[in-house]
Amino acid sequence: MKRITNSPPISCVALLITNLCLTRPIAAARNVVIYFAAANRELPSYFALLRAWLERCNKDHKCKGAITNNSSLPTRVIDIGEASSDLLILRDSNEIDACSYVALSHCWGKPQPGDKQRICTHKGNWEERKVGFQVQDLPKTFQDAVEVTRQLGKRYLWIDSLCIVQSLEEGEGTEDWELESKRMEIVFSSAYCTLAASSAEGSHEGFLKQRPSSQPLQIRTEDGDRLYVSKEVDNFVEDMRDAPLNTRGWVLQERILSRRTIHFGAKQTYFECGEGVYCENFTHMKSPQRKEYFSMDPQFPDRLLKAGRIRTLEFIQGLFRDFSQRHLTNATDRAVAFSGLESRIAKAIDSKSIYGIPERLIHQSLLWQRPEHGKDLSFEGNQENALSAAEVANFMDCELKGEGTTDEISKERAGETEILKKGGGKIGWIRYDIMEDIPEFDVQRCIVVGRDWKTYYVLVVNPSSLKDEYTRIGTGAIDCSYLSRIDGKVRVV
Repeated sequence: MKRITNSPPISCVALLITNLCLTRPIAAARNVVIYFAAANRELPSYFALLRAWLERCNKDHKCKGAITNNSSLPTRVIDIGEASSDLLILRDSNEIDACSYVALSHCWGKPQPGDKQRICTHKGNWEERKVGFQVQDLPKTFQDAVEVTRQLGKRYLWIDSLCIVQSLEEGEGTEDWELESKRMEIVFSSAYCTLAASSAEGSHEGFLKQRPSSQPLQIRTEDGDRLYVSKEVDNFVEDMRDAPLNTRGWVLQERILSRRTIHFGAKQTYFECGEGVYCENFTHMKSPQRKEYFSMDPQFPDRLLKAGRIRTLEFIQGLFRDFSQRHLTNATDRAVAFSGLESRIAKAIDSKSIYGIPERLIHQSLLWQRPEHGKDLSFEGNQENALSAAEVANFMDCELKGEGTTDEISKERAGETEILKKGGGKIGWIRYDIMEDIPEFDVQRCIVVGRDWKTYYVLVVNPSSLKDEYTRIGTGAIDCSYLSRIDGKVRVV
């Protein structure tokens, strides 16, 4: 992130004291970062800052989405009513006019006994919640979301476990969840803004809690104005990377698809929109045209597509890599937790999706690899979105020419990474997805996905129980001289 400040950050308090002279203009002091003191999160001035960020964005930026009809709304929203009311009402969007709503991105954390039945909307309390339920019956993170939504002047709030009917028992119908989980692209991209409970490890923790003070030094200028000087330096990227929320799989698409997000971090509150990141101490950071710049795009992925095909491919592969390292409570949710991003990218490049990958990017995206010391891959659940379900370390970098063809690898020894010829000498390597799948026979089939002037880049496959159908078992690269060609069309699963 690029910091927009008048001077470079300081390294220690002693430095700022020796370089600061109160009898000369403050701009003459070197190596000093000037801050405004952060407001207490319970004070009106704190919420005034949040409103000011959004109002400025509404006026000067092009980040705000326009909701023109009910098709742009989630299926249900929470009507939080007036500030003086403790009553919340779950409403179907077809019962209200097009409205402006706020979405919450949060961690559920470790649930306490009875939490799911008491907190979530389910078949047993769905009708009751249409009549009304009490805000004090909700966990602290949800209560904080209600408070912030009211302070922003909005009446409607979306929280996943309240607005989607949940199943309480294994085997209970999940029809509503299966339908609504595929609408996350609409939910977050259509929201007035997203509240990210970044610092909260669970729903009972809350995100408006008091933060540790950084003890800034208060300075009075010649004109009698007060300034605050601190050794603390804004580090939005690091703060977000280390935040409990951003270890969660669902949050990647929630953040990228949101047009604007208020991040409630452990040290600071940040406002992220298409024009950069605004910090609570009034620092404004803009991102260079790298990953963060494309992620902040309120019309994602418009910026990315203008950056060219190579950069688009690199960014999308980076998304798969990032997503694969995040956690989900249910491993079988991996495909659907990425589906909003997948759908948005596929529509933007005018391509249908195949196995969770836009068809126009299918060849390059097939060449993913598991980490060298990573766990074996298991594709339980929806195997048609295997890439989003895998733990991806990197993608092979190669030139692609034409369609894949079926070939054979003749080798003397099968190992995890090396293929050797008689008499020694490495002619290639294979990395298997699951070590137990290493075949015992000497000849293996592969799909040639790409090549350079002397190397083939391949998917290693095994025959399945069906004719002309093969199962991927790994990736590899081999010297062109050591492949015998067998042309043909096959199905890889």
